[in-house]
Amino acid sequence: MTKEYLVIGVVALGTYLLRLLPVLFLKDREIPFLSGKVLDYVVTALLSALLVITFLELPVIFDRVLIGLVALSGVYLSYYKWRNIGFSVLVGVMVHFLLSNLLVFH
Repeated sequence: MTKEYLVIGVVALGTYLLRLLPVLFLKDREIPFLSGKVLDYVVTALLSALLVITFLELPVIFDRVLIGLVALSGVYLSYYKWRNIGFSVLVGVMVHFLLSNLLVFH
């Protein structure tokens, strides 16, 4: 069980670094207009994709849908408060993990 947590942690760290490093190294460069317009919609597209994926599993299992909606609510609320998409996704992952593994929703 500890190996799984280690793998999840390493993958999460790697994923976060892949998103953080371009921001750190390209922060002094000007973003072209078209790229800036595309990036304005990335957050909306990501959160919408998470919502759609929540409902794609067939047959629909209410407990899993409920866990997904609560996790997605955590993403929305944390993004609304801190405006940090990386942190918001991490909050959603942690909420989903806690509800699906530590509570009795199986």
